[in-house]
Amino acid sequence: AFSYAISLESFFKYQSYFSLTLEIF
Repeated sequence: AFSYAISLESFFKYQSYFSLTLEIF
């Protein structure tokens, strides 16, 4: 459960970064 929460957090961070890059381009 611990590693799952970390992967979930990193997933949301990656998603927000991806949307930010999408907005820039």
